Amino acid sequence: MTFRLRKNISRNIFIIIFLFPALAGFCLFAVYPMLKGMYTSLYNWSGVTSAMKFIGLRNYTDLIGDPYVLKAFKNEFLVIFWKVILIILTALFFALALTRLKLNSREQSFYRVIFFFPNILSVIIITNIWSFVYHPTIGILNTGLEAIGLQRFWHAWLGEPETVLGALIPVTCWAGVGLFMIIFIAAIKGIPEELFESTIIDGANEWQQLIRIIIPMIWEQIKFSVITIIISTFGTTSVFVIAMTQGGPDNASQVVGSYIYELNFNQYRAGYATALGVVLFLVVLIITGITNKLMNKEIDV
Repeated sequence: MTFRLRKNISRNIFIIIFLFPALAGFCLFAVYPMLKGMYTSLYNWSGVTSAMKFIGLRNYTDLIGDPYVLKAFKNEFLVIFWKVILIILTALFFALALTRLKLNSREQSFYRVIFFFPNILSVIIITNIWSFVYHPTIGILNTGLEAIGLQRFWHAWLGEPETVLGALIPVTCWAGVGLFMIIFIAAIKGIPEELFESTIIDGANEWQQLIRIIIPMIWEQIKFSVITIIISTFGTTSVFVIAMTQGGPDNASQVVGSYIYELNFNQYRAGYATALGVVLFLVVLIITGITNKLMNKEIDV
């Protein structure tokens, strides 16, 4: 056995030994639950007893005719659409303001902390704050509308089917802007200053610098942020819904995650809920893949 071959074998053994704990953890906490969920979705199971009846793909066929599933996915996609637009634009705006404006280091640090602060708050605190904002009688929003003579726009924001989803979207956006603002700030600061100086010599204004330099140079961070928002929305929106509206009124704010919770813990249809979870997993994979494909392109500076 040559020295090179022994060295390669030793290196591979070393890599395997140090990767094994991470691989074992991934299999235990990700792969196994996923396979277990696929297995459970083939059964009629309440989730509170050991009695399980094999029904094959019936749970999946029942999902097709369930109007609440369609409504939950529709609401989920609507939340994702607005979250991507609002969070990316807001985070980019604040990142540009904190990097391109002439602020000293103390001012920059202060505003970064202020904008990032919602990211470190728990969901319970966030939902309590916004529930007070939306309170129909003593809430800040309705009180503010009254103060400026716009009482006709009063609503029970979380209690009306027409307004509840629109009221939830700002809450989820507010809780996520700070993280992506920090990502964009780091990306913008990595752009060589010479690029800006050359465009200024060519007579480019701030808007042209944004289009020709900043966006192309931070495109990978934008793509990462969009995909992260999509994936996290499927996992976290349900927490806000459960805490603030429980999916109501009349299922108007129901999203997929909150409907899974409803099926599992209120209706005791764990097998059916698991089938919906498997479908959700596949939908996330497909949407993430499509988004990555659409945004995976070179942008010339």
